[in-house]
Amino acid sequence: MRRNAIAITLLLCLAILLSGCVSSDGISLSDYNRLRIGMSYSGAMNIVGEYATRTSEIGAGQSQAVTYTVRGQGFGAVAFLVFSGSPLTLFSKSQANLS
Repeated sequence: MRRNAIAITLLLCLAILLSGCVSSDGISLSDYNRLRIGMSYSGAMNIVGEYATRTSEIGAGQSQAVTYTVRGQGFGAVAFLVFSGSPLTLFSKSQANLS
């Protein structure tokens, strides 16, 4: 399951980078740096808020993994968040081109 979540995250990152999205709205690198592995779902959503889109969900309960794509500021800027467990906590994060 962990490999699936990582593979999905990498594929989504590639797709967004290739699409050439430009946005002045979204999270900044400083917002991204406030996200900590192990933080609660609600804590993370307070930081990324309206810029997050749920992109996948696998499993249930303690085996659950939920992935979000988060729009960032600038050309091809994006972050990916993977939450797991019950209650959901931040399991992994990655970003590209945030500034």
